[in-house]
Amino acid sequence: MVVNGIEEGRRHPTAQALVDAAVSQMDDTGEAAIHIKSVLEASGVAYGSLYHHFKDREDLVCEAIAERYVRSVTLGLPAFASLAREARTPEQVRALIEAEMVRLDGEGLRLQRRRRINAIGSAMFRPEVLVRIARQQAAYFDSAAEILAEVQGRGLIHPTIDVRTFAAWYLSLILSRAFVEIDVAEGACEDWSTYTFVAAVVLLEQGVDEGHPLSRSTAGG
Repeated sequence: MVVNGIEEGRRHPTAQALVDAAVSQMDDTGEAAIHIKSVLEASGVAYGSLYHHFKDREDLVCEAIAERYVRSVTLGLPAFASLAREARTPEQVRALIEAEMVRLDGEGLRLQRRRRINAIGSAMFRPEVLVRIARQQAAYFDSAAEILAEVQGRGLIHPTIDVRTFAAWYLSLILSRAFVEIDVAEGACEDWSTYTFVAAVVLLEQGVDEGHPLSRSTAGG
């Protein structure tokens, strides 16, 4: 199956229906409340078919956790790609980052960030799930880097910027917004957006100091 350009292992339609039902229930009531009976009813799958595709409830839950993460992490990448590929001036790149700050403030993306954190927390003591999440996250970073490389090729991103490293930094920073969103300080989200916008633009336009002891820049990408 391909999720917004990121490929993952193909599932049998019956297995996918079960995972979809489990993810939906997880979104509604949380991981602990997942009941096999409800999953079967929602998916329309027979009881025996469940154990043909999954070893047990835990196996299904693990698949649902990973699926939930993949869906949340890829949300918005096509829209970002479309705008990035249209950018032809530094002003358009700044406008792209500014548009991202506005988009990130939407309630839908706030919910997706909380789901990502929840999925990572659930995976921490499930090594096989964490490995899959890490693999999909890396694929997402790679996909974002490919988009940024096109912009860099047009001379709109400083040549000292490693676009893959920037993508990982920027997308990880976006996840951190979830913690700011529960901050009681007034204006915390607005300040986060301002700081993130400035930091991203400065990096993209001015690059990194290759002489800095912490720098491991790979000039030219």
